Amino acid sequence: MNFKYIVGVFLILAVFVPLTTFGATIKVGDTYTFQEGETLRDNLYIGAGEVASDGNVFGDLLIGGGSVTVTGNVSGDATIAGGDISVLERVQGDLRIVGGDILVTENVTGDLMVVGGNVRVLAGATVGKDLVVLGGRVVVQGNVNGKVRVIGGEVVLDSKINGNVDIKASDGITVGDNAIIMGDLLYSGEDESVLAVSEKAVIAGETIFKEGKIISASTFKTAMFAFFSTFLLIKLITILVVVALATIFLKKFSNNIAKSAVEHLGKKTLWGFISLIVIPVAVAIFFASVFGIALGLLGLFGYIMLLVLAGVYSGVIFGAWMDKLVVRKQEEVTVDWKNGVLGVVALTLIIQIPIIGGLAGFFFLLLSLGSISTLTYNYLWTRRK
Repeated sequence: MNFKYIVGVFLILAVFVPLTTFGATIKVGDTYTFQEGETLRDNLYIGAGEVASDGNVFGDLLIGGGSVTVTGNVSGDATIAGGDISVLERVQGDLRIVGGDILVTENVTGDLMVVGGNVRVLAGATVGKDLVVLGGRVVVQGNVNGKVRVIGGEVVLDSKINGNVDIKASDGITVGDNAIIMGDLLYSGEDESVLAVSEKAVIAGETIFKEGKIISASTFKTAMFAFFSTFLLIKLITILVVVALATIFLKKFSNNIAKSAVEHLGKKTLWGFISLIVIPVAVAIFFASVFGIALGLLGLFGYIMLLVLAGVYSGVIFGAWMDKLVVRKQEEVTVDWKNGVLGVVALTLIIQIPIIGGLAGFFFLLLSLGSISTLTYNYLWTRRK
């Protein structure tokens, strides 16, 4: 294979595949459930629209999804990003969450760090170290063995805190009947009336007010929306840059992928579906064999490479297909940086359409995966001797 191709492929992988994904079990899809009763002695990384992690993970847990529920034990750290997030079982390391509606009901042995709109830490949960929250409405009913630092709109504290408490709130701070603060309470708001303390609450240290302008809950939600929008924009720009570089420096490779896909839509989509299923099965078989671990690792790396390239080239193929049928209305399939970039933008917008958009995105992902898989197979087969 041409050295330029190799360099180009590794540049793409360097952008999209973090090194930490190697040495972990990776699961992706529209929905994914790690079944109750299952045990994994490895790090588990999940990316899906709807995620349920019900089994026990003896390692770190990393999840990105729309709706996320964790009901299995995690022996290491857990990092979760999504919309609605519920952690209903013990995390023995640190727990980091970024989301919208967040619920924690069980013990966290390490630190608990949360960024969210509506954050609740219920009475059944105990945080072994420090609690740090940036949110809109924050309710803390679980005990904390370390310090507490909260910035939010409305904050309710109704539990035992062994360290100092620092709260900044715009809409009000309530220290409830069950609150026991073993350290100092430092609070900030527009004025001292922002704090309401129950007569049954216990504050062992000093209660200190520090005047300051605090971000409101509505402003926080706007800031969160801006943050995620900026993140998605940066991601899209990164993909566009990679596509532009690929279509310029890997022009022949890109043309072959797009031409093979557009001219054989059904066949390549079928091959993509087969590759999506068969390759992980083959990798699992290799790992089950004593002598196949090296082949399993090689197969896993190859599978990740195929998925990354398929994700990149799905937009390129869509752009070439539109260019052939709509723009130029010609027989020949051609790829350049213009139709590649336009294809990525157009497909990204289409994917936002509920159901239909997701199906369209999945179709072009399979089409891209099938085209890349067959081209790779043909290349290796012709050079097997």
